[in-house]
Amino acid sequence: LSVFKTGDTGTSVALSGRDDVYTFVMPAYGVTVTAHFLPLPSPPSVLRPVTLTLPAGIASQPAAGTYRIPSGSDLVFTLTLPSGQAPTVKTDRLIQGEPEVLTALPNADGSYTYTVRQVRQMLEITVTSSVGNADVATSEVWSHGGKLYVRASKSYTLYIYTLAGQLYKQQAMEAGETAIDLPQGFYIVVMDGKRWKVMND
Repeated sequence: LSVFKTGDTGTSVALSGRDDVYTFVMPAYGVTVTAHFLPLPSPPSVLRPVTLTLPAGIASQPAAGTYRIPSGSDLVFTLTLPSGQAPTVKTDRLIQGEPEVLTALPNADGSYTYTVRQVRQMLEITVTSSVGNADVATSEVWSHGGKLYVRASKSYTLYIYTLAGQLYKQQAMEAGETAIDLPQGFYIVVMDGKRWKVMND
């Protein structure tokens, strides 16, 4: 903070005070007051604890445990099961009065990726793995004559990957048999929590 005669920076006015409170005696001439302000430090980031609990036999990346996530950011994790069956994953965050159910994104290696969007509260993530016995029919996938044939026991989303792990095609499937045109090569097909390695010639 400085005070000087207006138009004459060489003529200063004495200040008195301390602890950011200063006074001066107003002279007979006009004065100019200048001040330099330092930016306020950024507030510390708010971290939200998120706990991932896994049943036996399921591996995760990152591992099960409690993580502190910056408020408003996403948490992404991947689960791998010996059976390849997609587990059910829920948080204790309520969506329309019900625990939030996370969507499983299948990967070419048989694992599944889940994303918890915009973490703004303490969360518990629970994972359950069970194979339902309500669906007696099973889904099948095979290739022949330049086409991929899919027999779905009910409505599913079909994912076709290259051997390099790149998603080649994603398609909604209805119950029944469907033929899909497919170039020659090797592919990994994921549907109904299962995966098939097919060669299309």
